[in-house]
Amino acid sequence: YRIGDYGRAEASARQAEAAAATARAPLSPLLPLSIGVASAIIIGAILYILRRRTKRPEKPEGVSLEEFLERRTDLRFEDREVLRFLAESGGEAFASEIRERFNMPRTSAWRLIRRLRKEGLVEVEEVGGQTLVRLRRRGRGG
Repeated sequence: YRIGDYGRAEASARQAEAAAATARAPLSPLLPLSIGVASAIIIGAILYILRRRTKRPEKPEGVSLEEFLERRTDLRFEDREVLRFLAESGGEAFASEIRERFNMPRTSAWRLIRRLRKEGLVEVEEVGGQTLVRLRRRGRGG
């Protein structure tokens, strides 16, 4: 009691107590980043949903593969099966895949592919030392 000014100390304590009661915690530095990430996710989800709704099934150009094969009575059974396999494989496959799928020798596969190329039904391209066989959009005579 001899040294201090307790009245002033008590006033300072009350002032500090009032400031603490009205003070807010500082914002986290990660808050803007987390808001940005959350916004990006929400916007991405909305765009995905909108694109999915507005996407209409495309009408195929020309005729279906089955209709085409019905019209091409000159094609051999193996030729038709390879064309179906190519269509199921996204329109292209390596010659080795065709050989494996149909269990045929290399020479027979080569002749079949050459025949389909002559008919204008497939395109052949060398990719990395392998033969890539790709369906053409429109074959000759079809």
